[in-house]
Amino acid sequence: MDDEVNIGKYQDWDLPASHPKMVQLAEAVNRTLAHLPSKFFAQEMVGKDMDDEIGKYQDWDLPASDPKMVQLAEAVNRTLAHLPSKFLPEYRNPCWHVTSPPSVRGSLRCLPYFFLIGYPKCGTTEIYQLLKQNPKFAGQQVKESHFLVNSHRLDEEFEDVYLNGYLRPATLEISTNHDKITGDLSPTYVRNLPSLNVTDMPSDATPFLFKTLFPHSKYIVTVRDPIDQVRSHFYYQLGENAKPSPGLRSEELDTYMKQQVEAYWRCVNETSEGLWCVFSWHYWKYLSPPEKHSSKSGVILLLQESIYYANLHLWLQHIKRENLLVVQLEDMKRDIAAVANKIYTFLGLPSLPASAVKRLAVAPALHQSFLHTSGGVDPYMKEETKRMLCELQRPFNKALVDLLPDEHFEWANSTYC
Repeated sequence: MDDEVNIGKYQDWDLPASHPKMVQLAEAVNRTLAHLPSKFFAQEMVGKDMDDEIGKYQDWDLPASDPKMVQLAEAVNRTLAHLPSKFLPEYRNPCWHVTSPPSVRGSLRCLPYFFLIGYPKCGTTEIYQLLKQNPKFAGQQVKESHFLVNSHRLDEEFEDVYLNGYLRPATLEISTNHDKITGDLSPTYVRNLPSLNVTDMPSDATPFLFKTLFPHSKYIVTVRDPIDQVRSHFYYQLGENAKPSPGLRSEELDTYMKQQVEAYWRCVNETSEGLWCVFSWHYWKYLSPPEKHSSKSGVILLLQESIYYANLHLWLQHIKRENLLVVQLEDMKRDIAAVANKIYTFLGLPSLPASAVKRLAVAPALHQSFLHTSGGVDPYMKEETKRMLCELQRPFNKALVDLLPDEHFEWANSTYC
């Protein structure tokens, strides 16, 4: 890790002399670049001890014509000031001691070793239960923090709210058990943008943020049949109100999803940017009426929550494929023990006996047992809703198969399509 990577201090702007605005922009970016070093440390953390040197700044490869990325980099740089230049070798988890200022809460600080980043209603709670069964996992008092996308003052709150707040219980446990690891299990991370004071946030801002702050980390993503995800998430938000009148609720779901999909196609027809239009901050501009963000009952569903390719292709532009594990909920239903030990192996945790894991599989379902139908007409989703969503999802599922690559993510045997 002592190898250094040479980089140019300034970028090759290739600016036309007749374009003074670009020259002005380049000068502003150059002033920002003055804060960066002429060399960076090589970033190869996977499989290496956590005491390896890490670069204080990353090579962002920022295009000169994209000032919003420079603005984002500046916000991330302020957060990086809270992190060390190296981690303690005696801990498996990335941890370090702070010496100044003195803290009554102890000097040890730890980052997440991994992130469970999504998606909603795809088994993140079940995976959390599996992790808590493993003796080498140090858990938090609450499963989800959402801090890294919800904080409006990330650099100011990183120490007190995140390190000394959400991560504190696990840090105390790791301080006496150096071979334990911890994680941040917030399924909003895969699809939400950071709440930083950055105008016109780029769609890949969150993976950019994570790659920069946590170059050592691993990531787990949970998915399920996309149509099943829409159905489950809708009724989860309705809660107990869904049971008495499934017919009326399926009509509400159909009306709402038609509004969302029609807005998507209006966006595509106007911009010719199919992938760009998947994100709510783009296609919501085309809703008719424009205030129809939620259904009649107040449910909000986002297309990017079930079109997995839209988010994952952005994440894989910033993190290595071997650092991403994608788990299907359908596999968890078939063989929970196999999935559990696959996750443990990915994180370097000890395997558990199949009997210990299977006990979790027969625990009572946490949500929505009334949704399970035994064939025949589905009272909770209209057939035309299924056909519409299948048509929308089909090309994105094929793209996901090529991205991962794994043919199982096409859901060719879906009961919905």
